[in-house]
Amino acid sequence: MDTSKKKPRRRLTISLGEQEYEFLKNEAEKRGGSVAAEIRYLVRLRIEDQERKSLPGQDPVEQ
Repeated sequence: MDTSKKKPRRRLTISLGEQEYEFLKNEAEKRGGSVAAEIRYLVRLRIEDQERKSLPGQDPVEQ
């Protein structure tokens, strides 16, 4: 029988514009990254998406 205590799952939800991102802080830490790195990554994706939408004369590629 395992008597060690499990860490509670720490959930983080970030809203950027119309999209909402949710991830487990524990999982981010397990992957060797920090929560701050996850947030920077999400913000960078959002900024790049906004820049693509704002370029005149170019149609964004729908996936």
